Amino acid sequence: MNTTKPKQERSRLSKNKILESAIEIFAQKGPAGTRVDEIEAKAGVNKQRIYAYFGSKDNLYRQVLLKVYAQATENEKLLKLSEKNIPEMTKTIINSFFEFHQQNPLFWRLLAWENLNGGKSLSDDDWKTIESNYIEHLRELYKTGQEKGLFDKKILFSTYLISIFAITFFYYSNQLTISNLLSLDMEKTDFQSRFINEVQRLFVRATQ
Repeated sequence: MNTTKPKQERSRLSKNKILESAIEIFAQKGPAGTRVDEIEAKAGVNKQRIYAYFGSKDNLYRQVLLKVYAQATENEKLLKLSEKNIPEMTKTIINSFFEFHQQNPLFWRLLAWENLNGGKSLSDDDWKTIESNYIEHLRELYKTGQEKGLFDKKILFSTYLISIFAITFFYYSNQLTISNLLSLDMEKTDFQSRFINEVQRLFVRATQ
C-alpha cells in the first residue's frame, strides 16, 4: 500500500498549522519577543518538527512574512479593472485594501514589527518572489487616467499609491486611538463607507 501521499499531506497540514500559529504569535510579540516554545504549544507540534521544517526561528519568521506579503500582493479584483473603471478606481482600490485588512487583521501588526525590525528579514530574492500582481496594471490605468485628465499629470503614480497604502494602513493600525481621539466608531460599516467615499472625493478634487 502506497502511503506517500497521506504522509505528504500530513506534512503539509503540519507546516500550515505551524505557520498559522507563528503568524498569531509573531504579530502579537514581534520577532524578538516570540519564543519557539510558544509556537510549539499553540500549534500542538513538537519543537523538533518545527526546526526540521524551518531550521530556525529567524527562518520561520521569514516564511511568515513571505506568506502574508504574498497574500497582500495578490488581488484579482484590481486586476479586473479596465479603462472604463478609472473614474472609480481610487474607491475600488481603497475598498479592496479595506477588505484585505478586515480578512487579515494581523497583517498590519506584522508589517509594523518588520519595519521596527529594520526590514531586514527578507532578501532581494525574497522580494522578487512576492512582487505584486496588480501594481503594474494600476500604473497603466493611472497613466491612461492622466492622459484623459482624470489624474493630475504632476503627481507620480508612486505618490498616488503610497497615499492609498498609508490611508488604509493608518485606518486599521491606529483605529483604537483615533476612535477615542475623535469620538468615532470606526468599526461601523456606515462610517467606513462614508470614509471611503470622501477619500475618493479628495483624490478626484485634487485632479481638477
